[in-house]
Amino acid sequence: MILSKKIMVFTSILLVLSTEIALAAPSSKLQYATSAETGQNSLGADYSTNQPALPNVGANFSSSGPYANYILIATVPANSARTNIEIDNNSGSQIAVIRDDGTAGTGSAPVNASVFPLAGGAGTGSQGGGWSSQTFQGRLQIYAPVSTAQVAVMED
Repeated sequence: MILSKKIMVFTSILLVLSTEIALAAPSSKLQYATSAETGQNSLGADYSTNQPALPNVGANFSSSGPYANYILIATVPANSARTNIEIDNNSGSQIAVIRDDGTAGTGSAPVNASVFPLAGGAGTGSQGGGWSSQTFQGRLQIYAPVSTAQVAVMED
């Protein structure tokens, strides 16, 4: 009887300690893709280094590099009235997003462009990486390894 009470007390102490440790554990650090923006509601300025070769506007990635054979699945045109844009990767694969100022036409090299990846979730329909901006008004091109990748894009 005494032994079972000691085990119950010990178990209760462990439960309290593990709860306190969980509550005191530092939260994971969030990582943001950043760029120098020239001001509120801007097209931004790109200061990327060592980025891969980017495809022309409206084209797929080439067969080499980190985004080899990625397919263009969505384009959000530049919009000077945009107040918010959000991209959520709901596929099981990484996607790539090219953001540029929107001045180059289809078939031309994007101007003032940068690329960043958004991680995939555990499977199709699960939450993966996300990106949003309340100031970016340029064009966004979204690429994936397959044309059936689920990606949500919302614009205000």
